Amino acid sequence: MNNDEIKALLRELKARSDAEDEVKGQTIRISLGDESPGAEAKKSRKGRGKKAGTAVSGLSGKRQREKPDEVKPDEIRPDKNSSQDALPAKAREDSRHQDPKLPDEKAAGGKAVERLEKPKKAGGYRKDITPWQRVEYAVKSYFADLKSRGIGGKELLMIGFGALLLVFIVTVICSAVFTADKSVNVTAEDGLMVTVEKEPEVWCASGQVELGIRTAKPIQSVTVNGESCEFEAGRRRTTLKLEAVTEELEVMVVSEEGVYHAQVNLPMIDTQLPQVKVQQENGQISLQAEDSRSGLKGVYYGTAEGLSDVPLYQEYSGPFPWEEGKIYYYYAEDLAGNRTVPAATNMEPAQGLVLNETEITLFPEESFRLSVSASPGMAYCNNLQLTNQDPSIVRLDADGTVTALQEGDAVIEATAEGLQPVRCTVQVRSYTELTVSALGDCTLGTDVNFNTTTNFDAYDTMYGSSYFFQNVRSILEADDVTFANFEGTLTTLDTRENKEYAFKGDPSYTQILQDGSIDTVTLANNHSSDYGVQSLTDTQQYLEESGIDYCIGDTIVVKEVNGVKVGLIGIYVLDEGVGKASQVQQTIEAAKNQGAQIIVTAFHWGSESSDTPDETQRTLAHLAVDSGADLVVGHHPHVLQGIELYEGKYIAYSLGNFCFGGNSTPSDMDTMIFQQTFRISRDGGVENGSIRIIPCRVSSQTGWNDYCPTPVTGEEGQRIMDKINERSAEFGQSYEMSSTAEGAA
Repeated sequence: MNNDEIKALLRELKARSDAEDEVKGQTIRISLGDESPGAEAKKSRKGRGKKAGTAVSGLSGKRQREKPDEVKPDEIRPDKNSSQDALPAKAREDSRHQDPKLPDEKAAGGKAVERLEKPKKAGGYRKDITPWQRVEYAVKSYFADLKSRGIGGKELLMIGFGALLLVFIVTVICSAVFTADKSVNVTAEDGLMVTVEKEPEVWCASGQVELGIRTAKPIQSVTVNGESCEFEAGRRRTTLKLEAVTEELEVMVVSEEGVYHAQVNLPMIDTQLPQVKVQQENGQISLQAEDSRSGLKGVYYGTAEGLSDVPLYQEYSGPFPWEEGKIYYYYAEDLAGNRTVPAATNMEPAQGLVLNETEITLFPEESFRLSVSASPGMAYCNNLQLTNQDPSIVRLDADGTVTALQEGDAVIEATAEGLQPVRCTVQVRSYTELTVSALGDCTLGTDVNFNTTTNFDAYDTMYGSSYFFQNVRSILEADDVTFANFEGTLTTLDTRENKEYAFKGDPSYTQILQDGSIDTVTLANNHSSDYGVQSLTDTQQYLEESGIDYCIGDTIVVKEVNGVKVGLIGIYVLDEGVGKASQVQQTIEAAKNQGAQIIVTAFHWGSESSDTPDETQRTLAHLAVDSGADLVVGHHPHVLQGIELYEGKYIAYSLGNFCFGGNSTPSDMDTMIFQQTFRISRDGGVENGSIRIIPCRVSSQTGWNDYCPTPVTGEEGQRIMDKINERSAEFGQSYEMSSTAEGAA
């Protein structure tokens, strides 16, 4: 290239720079000597694509460097448009220190690359440079260096994305491994993930557990072993904290998508009692024990010495001598802390098991202590256990305490080796139901003037005490309180009152009441002293001895049944009429003061054979309800009268006769069992619940009285119901017939 061509090239470059209004850093290599074709070819081989005679830096995005032997320092002539890179290294460094504001270089593609000035003066950093500016300088220097190595924004983005992807993959793998470890003892349906975040690490009978729950849709409810758990609603994952009292947890999760179940096994929880066997042979007592889960900690035995009835225990290590007449105590304990109930025995073998209760009713969270003993007392039995067959309904502790968890029915079973099991039924209700059965006149006995071949005593002689209530026994056994009018006396006295009818029965007739499941009677009637005042005292004595409660006048009954206190009152009206108003109010108030939650008042009132209540009956009945009675029943007319619903309370004005020894051929043998079931909430509130009217006859025969009251159904039963409804119509009431198939005529 000649000089003219070089000048033209320089002018062209200058024009371009001026047009773009920026400085382009270029290095112009000019060879003033002649170049032979051979030399050109040689350079071509060395440069591989470089244009002979020129090399423009920045055109490929990377600064082109020439080898030192190709360009000599004195061949460089700096131009005003030349880049600082065209200067020798020492000169470039000096130039940067002299001018802190250097112009930007343009990299390939026209993008500006800022020249960085190291914020220094001689002897260290410039004093006017802040720490932030130093950091900024370091960062900019780092990225400028990356750019100088050909690593731009695109490359950095790809590297960053790759790093994030690697972190994600590692996280997923670690999470999967970690989650798998937490789910090793969990079996869950598809759509539900359950993890054990925390569980006991040493053997225990119960412990704190944390469960992680996760579903695809928001969670609506979670229950563990049937008990509702608190959680944060509206989320797809939650953590549950609970006290586990079983080795297995049954988890049910309801989400917006469906219902899912899971089972969680807790390896370090043991709720099973050790097994213990005791035997006495050849004057030696030996104990054997084992535990199949956590393992046996030890077996312990002792005897009560001296005046103390507290045994002194020691660890069993081998057979020890038996002494006749001594009481021995023993128990076993496992590594989880489960301990068998200490047993006391005289080393005589047991014949059976006895529970302190066979039926109990509890409110949720309420507890009851259940105990089992061997029969005969102090006998021994092996592997005595109480087993909870419904752990979702109740919890059974090692000491026999039963705690209600939720509504339902549960069974606690007591077992021992070689003996018949015994069971206790537990009803758990948010309310308690209590059923009261009310009966009419029960005259268990006869008048001395009656025919001795057809009277009540003759039937007792022939058939025994279980005969009389045999057809209604199943109904009365199913209720909670059976309340009857006992019209007569139980006495051995022979001197009767001077009256048309005077009734007396043998004191053993209390067994008839017991066989009929009658637990309470009213003696407030006109035949309770037929053999004088002493006969009433005798009757009370025999009833007390047989465990049958009675009420009369100011003597009221308040007793607890199924956890509910029931008040029963009997008032005799025939002598004073409405003058008994004050006694009505006082006795009801007395029942309330004794804690009665349900009050039943029985009146002896009205006129014999009248099927309509008189004004005295209505007045006293309404007064009783207004004073707090929950049910009012009446006797004396010997026939059925109507049923009124007053202020939400039932009034059965006359129940007629029932098991009636006062007449072998009564003109009206229609009667009924009036049942009412009350609902009592935990706070003591009472709801009337439902009623049952069971039509009956006083006899199992239609032509005469055999003193065996019997429920009736079909046309005969409907006929009695029609009679009751006809007599209830004046109160605007009508009722449906209830009956039982057993014993129906």
